[in-house]
Order: sequence, then structure tokens, then C-alpha cells
Amino acid sequence: MKRLRFELKAAREQQAAAREARPIISRTGPDLGRLLEGASAADVPARQPTKLGFVSNLKNAKTLGLTMPPSLLARADEVIE
Repeated sequence: MKRLRFELKAAREQQAAAREARPIISRTGPDLGRLLEGASAADVPARQPTKLGFVSNLKNAKTLGLTMPPSLLARADEVIE
């Protein structure tokens, strides 16, 4: 059971949901300006990512002796080899 938990944890680490940072960063400046001008933090909206990507790292998976199913690789936006 302990080995299975390790393998599941290792498999999760080989995949990541990456968010597109540029839109969030581009909206940070105006929000920061509002805060510096004295606006309450409650008045500044919380930003959520609008686009998520799926990245799979085959290099680390191979190092750990894991194989990634082709169906999972087909769903990935980026595969690191």
C-alpha cells in the first residue's frame, strides 16, 4: 500500500495544471494602483485564471520509472521530453 501511495504521488507530480499568467499580471498594475490610491482591498476584485493548460513531464516520469498512458499524453497541452 505504501508503494502504491508513492507511485500515485509521483504520477501527480509529473502533471501540472498550468495557468496563463500574462492576463493576470497585466491586470495587476491597475489593481495595485487602486490600492495605493487608498481603495479598500475588499473593493478590488479577486482575479481568477481564465485559461488552464495541462503539462506532463516525461523526463521526470522516466527517471521515476513511470510510464504515462498515451491517452493522458494526448490530452496534454505541453509534453516535456
